[in-house]
This record gives sequence, C-alpha cells and structure tokens, in this order.
Amino acid sequence: MLRAVIIVVFVAAALATSFAKTAVPPMVSLANEKVFVGAFVDSSSLGTLAGWPADSLTQKLLLARFDDVRRSLIAEFRRCEKFGYYEMVDDSSAASVRLLLTLRPYSFVKDTLRLPVRVELRHRTGIDTYANTITALGVYRAASKPKSPVHYIDNLLADYRRHFPYRKLVSLFYPAR
Repeated sequence: MLRAVIIVVFVAAALATSFAKTAVPPMVSLANEKVFVGAFVDSSSLGTLAGWPADSLTQKLLLARFDDVRRSLIAEFRRCEKFGYYEMVDDSSAASVRLLLTLRPYSFVKDTLRLPVRVELRHRTGIDTYANTITALGVYRAASKPKSPVHYIDNLLADYRRHFPYRKLVSLFYPAR
C-alpha cells in the first residue's frame, strides 16, 4: 500500500512538472529568414477614448507614437539578429517573413490604458503562420493635472511606447539563453 502511494505521488509530481514546462511560451524559429516588420494596423477604436481629438492633424500626431514603437521594435530585432540567426530587411518585397502588428481594442481603467498588440508572423509561401497577443500598458504618471485631454492622451501613449515589452516580443523568435 505504501509503495502504491509513493508511486502515485511520484507520478503526480512528474505530471505537475511536465505541465509547468508547457507554460513556457514557444519559440518560433526565424533562422535563415529575412524579416520585415510592418506598420501598426489600428483596430483599437482609440477614436472612442474620452478626449480623443476631432481634427485629423492632432490624431496623426498622437498616432505617430506607434511609429516610434515600431522603430524601437525594429531596433530590438536588429540587436537580437545574432541570437535568432535571421536578417532584418527594410523592404517588404525582399522579406521571406512578414511580421504584422495589429492594435486590438483597448481598455481604459482609471489612469491605465491597456492596449494589446496582435503579432502575426506570415511566411511568403503562406504555409507557416504564428500569432500571439502581447499586452502593453500606458499609465498617466504625471504629478499634476494634464493641460488638456490631448495632453493626457499623449502622455498615456508616450508611457505606452516607453514601457512596451520589446524584449518579450522579440524573445519569442530566438531560443532562451
């Protein structure tokens, strides 16, 4: 009886560790690929955010924050080329793999803007695809009240850019060290 209990405990412990190992996010190999990171596609409905400006010029200025995120993401991909054995390219026609970034619907609670990004990896052949969602936050951290609603949103998006999980996203494409 004692032997059966010990075996059951041992098997349960082995199963628990095997399930814990599957919780690690999978690594997607980009070895020997030429990678292009596309511009953000906005499906977040940020236009419904309280204080979002009506004029298109101010909207473009606010949405330029996502261009900054893309540039920083490309810089992180370039920094990690040696780990993933891939090559970054600036032209989508030269790429064998495209990384598509889609802003998903936001949620706004108190001073925190939660804006998930859907990351899709598409090979030129269309055979392999990979999709994952990375959540990033922008928090209004200023000590004083904002000058205007646009200033408030700009601070949220600037914090979003600053604290975007660049390394977490890029690390999906090279083996853990």
